[in-house]
Amino acid sequence: MSNDLAPFESIRFEDRAGAESRLAAILDGTSDLLSESLAAAFAEAADASRVLVRLERFLDSAGAPDATLNAMADSPDLARMACSIFDHSLFLTDILCKHPEYLDWLWNETDLNHPLEKNALLIEVRALVAEADSVTQSHAVLRRIHRREILRIGVRDVYCYASVPSVTEDLSNLADVMAEAALDIASEAMRARYGSPRVVAQNGETSEATFVVLGMGKLGGRELNFSSDIDLIFVFSDDGETTGGTSKPIHNTEFFHRLGEQLIKALADQTAEGQVFRVDMRLRPYGRMASLATSLNGCLNYYEMQGRPWERQALIKVRPIAGDLALGERLIELTRPFVFPKYFDDSTLEDIRETKRMAEAQTAEKGQTENEVKLGRGGIRDIEFTVQMLQLLNGGRQPKLRSTNTLDAIEILGEEGLLTAFEALTLSRNYVFLRQVEHRLQIEGSQQRHALPTDPHDLDDFGRRLGYQSGDAFMVGYRDRSVETRRILDRFFDTKGSGDLWVTELLNPNAESEHGLDKLQGLGFV
Repeated sequence: MSNDLAPFESIRFEDRAGAESRLAAILDGTSDLLSESLAAAFAEAADASRVLVRLERFLDSAGAPDATLNAMADSPDLARMACSIFDHSLFLTDILCKHPEYLDWLWNETDLNHPLEKNALLIEVRALVAEADSVTQSHAVLRRIHRREILRIGVRDVYCYASVPSVTEDLSNLADVMAEAALDIASEAMRARYGSPRVVAQNGETSEATFVVLGMGKLGGRELNFSSDIDLIFVFSDDGETTGGTSKPIHNTEFFHRLGEQLIKALADQTAEGQVFRVDMRLRPYGRMASLATSLNGCLNYYEMQGRPWERQALIKVRPIAGDLALGERLIELTRPFVFPKYFDDSTLEDIRETKRMAEAQTAEKGQTENEVKLGRGGIRDIEFTVQMLQLLNGGRQPKLRSTNTLDAIEILGEEGLLTAFEALTLSRNYVFLRQVEHRLQIEGSQQRHALPTDPHDLDDFGRRLGYQSGDAFMVGYRDRSVETRRILDRFFDTKGSGDLWVTELLNPNAESEHGLDKLQGLGFV
């Protein structure tokens, strides 16, 4: 072994002779400092052979590989950062190989210690969109910025070991900005064609109808994944008609439905530049067969007359992310009695529990109960279900429990004594652990993946990427946490609702009896 390769002597390669030959080619003519920098970076990798293959690919794509290698020789941490990307993610490697200049951008121009400030990114995106000559080019801008930012956030995760809340906040900020920019693009095109949507008040005065994009699920909770769909609801303020543009006027309902279609196209269409986010609209009022956009009054009527128990759960995590944010906040405020009733009846609670049982049965049918990070026993959904059930049961009387964010809600539930201090600490710790596992599953290939590897070799590799000695060592910790989480859920799973507490309220002269009076009216008494 040459002196250049001596630092690699203790590093395990699947094909040592082949690896040494390829390393010799990379190191030829470089300083000893590069050999030491790369060897230190390879030593930290879960799979040094994989890192070497991807490093060669990156150097082949770089316009000036010698400059890159010299920079790695001078900065061992730069070599560590690059090799962390190659070790953890083919998806991030693909981005870096397509845009080799991003390595210098990451190293010299970005703050990898903190989430990017949302308004700063929105200003940049809007400036670049303004330079585009067409809607198609505008969509390409969104895809290029999204790809670059996913690389930055991924590096914060796999190299900087940023906290899970910091990473999910960064991803959620990115989604917010992309939704706002997509709405800008769609609005400009729609207004040119149909004019502005108007509403006529009873006194004859006209004003403009507004539109809000609401984020649900993990986006609503500011806890987005690397490969999440984004769950959206579109709401507009008032019925009316547009003023007309290059085409004749249309009703506001049709205008905002088409606006929603264009917004989704901007985000979700697969083009030569890829995709921004997959968009899921199934949580909207009236479901997938309804218009994409619903008026404020239409939403309120739906939840009052047809809202189902699982929709209460879904609306815990609703958040306005683009457009008329005040309209979104108004909807949230007006639906609070539906989401957080003052007292929660047993039948509604049982309906929510039954939905959970059905999901668990489907996971069991697939044989994934013990290795599905999201839906498996003791997984992410168990934590979310525990938290949301306690929020639903108590949020009507304790407004501070209405947080959209899971970790924040756990902390508040502990402070209010609805979880013991030990339970709150356990759920928070396990939620962070499971979300980190989920990120590592998804960041490798940018796939919506939640099942742990079953092949022993793949499991070992996965465990090492999370800092464990082996797959078996990882699974011991994973199973222990799953048992802890499930034990806490089981304690609350059979909790009773408020049952007939409304009667006690009605008979108490010192209590507010609004809920009891509503119950009497529902039973036929006036």
